[in-house]
Amino acid sequence: HFSGTWAHVLVRRAGLEPARLAALEPKSSASTNSATSALGAILADSPLYLQATMAVDHYENFPVASFLLPPSLREPVAAIYWFARSADDLADEGDLTAPERIARLDAYRAELDAIAAGSSTKHPVFLRLRPVIAEFDLPLRMFRDLLDAFTQDVSKTRYATFAELMDYCRRSADPVGRLVLKLFRVESAECLRQSDAVCSALQLINHWQDVAVDCAKGRIYLPQEDLRSESTRLNSSH
Repeated sequence: HFSGTWAHVLVRRAGLEPARLAALEPKSSASTNSATSALGAILADSPLYLQATMAVDHYENFPVASFLLPPSLREPVAAIYWFARSADDLADEGDLTAPERIARLDAYRAELDAIAAGSSTKHPVFLRLRPVIAEFDLPLRMFRDLLDAFTQDVSKTRYATFAELMDYCRRSADPVGRLVLKLFRVESAECLRQSDAVCSALQLINHWQDVAVDCAKGRIYLPQEDLRSESTRLNSSH
């Protein structure tokens, strides 16, 4: 179908090995950010998941049983998920105006700045996240990249080129995989490359399966260059 076709075409363009992604078929519903969704699914069978979820009910894509995680990493993953899920919701859910959304995301940035400066924080998301950042030496840049992507969701509704969309994926999805690798103390260049490929692919698939949902919110993630190309090709075939 339409979204599946676009997923295979554009994932292949990114060199993300579609044959290995064949099992990741899109479901009927999805959350806004697929990497966040996948991270939440890791916790789906865990009591920590109930503590990590927000007021908005989310369908978590690509489920992974939580028993696959070592018990010592379940709380760190929950803390990262709570940050990503809540920030994503600030950008995308509810009736806030665009300036209100950006102001609340800026407040998250201020909390990260406080952590960097060694200052105190009272925000529950960051009270939970701060010890995880310290224990695993998590780069604050990755959290800032996620916030930049979520902020972009508030103000940017079209992507001219596939390269522009992939830059969004680099910030909206790839940091989640890299943070999880840091929890496992894995930092090889090849593992990072493969993680980025998987996370970007999940984000692309999420976009294609949510075309109607995003369109209703005024967003189109399908690159404009591809829409023009496909429109020309379709018109010429009739």
